[in-house]
Amino acid sequence: MAWMRQEDEILENLPPSAQKIHHYLQPKGRAKPRELALDPKMPFRTIRYALKQLERKGLITKVPDLMDLRSYVYMLKGES
Repeated sequence: MAWMRQEDEILENLPPSAQKIHHYLQPKGRAKPRELALDPKMPFRTIRYALKQLERKGLITKVPDLMDLRSYVYMLKGES
């Protein structure tokens, strides 16, 4: 419960693009950057910046895509 409040406080201090991506990832759990570019309709550069911010704050994890090791999958912390 305390982590949820702390997570909400961290999200409030992030740019709106990072908040939208975090909200997008909640029901899905994981996504590639190209998938994120299609749904929220944000420029790809903005998405990369938002993902970097979320990763720095410890809200998401970046893991190699096992189907294509040249790319990454981003997932919420705690998802597997």
